[in-house]
Amino acid sequence: MIFYALDCEEIIGYSFNDKVLLRTCFTHTSYANEHGAESNEKL
Repeated sequence: MIFYALDCEEIIGYSFNDKVLLRTCFTHTSYANEHGAESNEKL
């Protein structure tokens, strides 16, 4: 998944302190399982 936190922040007009958490909230379980990432399920 290509995710650009800065682009997302610019679009919504808000800057997040934790960019990793921002990315995690957009990561679906199926993608996380295939790529060894954390999914958004626990959020």
